[in-house]
Amino acid sequence: METKEIKLRKNKKVLAEGYKAIKYDLSTKGINNFRYGIKDADIIGKAFTVDGDIKECKWGLHFSKDPANVFNFYEPLGYNRYFKVQAFDEVIDTDDGLKSVARTIKFVEEYDIMQFIEIIKKFDRKSINDTVNRSDAVNYSNAVNYSNAVNCSYAVNRSDAINCSNAVNRSNAVCNSNAVYY
Repeated sequence: METKEIKLRKNKKVLAEGYKAIKYDLSTKGINNFRYGIKDADIIGKAFTVDGDIKECKWGLHFSKDPANVFNFYEPLGYNRYFKVQAFDEVIDTDDGLKSVARTIKFVEEYDIMQFIEIIKKFDRKSINDTVNRSDAVNYSNAVNYSNAVNCSYAVNRSDAINCSNAVNRSNAVCNSNAVYY
């Protein structure tokens, strides 16, 4: 199975819009560790597609419709890159609503961490299914609540980017979030 860059037709129908994070070097965390280009490349306007059958958490181009859900898969750190994407051809939403997988995505905009947090704060969650906000998969997940990757991580717990950041410590998106407290 292969992922490749393509040229989209101008009249191609957008099936969904969402948000995606990738590592600073444009690589992914997936099994194949695909790269969307070389480090520091501008990928805005570029589209990528996969062949074969797409399947959540297995194969395809993943993104989240709610930008806050991106942090379930990539740490909220300044060295990750954050994007708005459009999905084409085929889209499957996961049952828990945390992410979607598409056959084809196009990178529309890039944000730094502070801009991305502002997008999270302003995002209209009323348009997203309520099952995400009250999902046991998020709220009672051992992967989130008891994860050593989060709870014991020096990168998170001792990071000035997190602990001393007004964007995190004083953010209504974090402090007053129903997604965090419910």
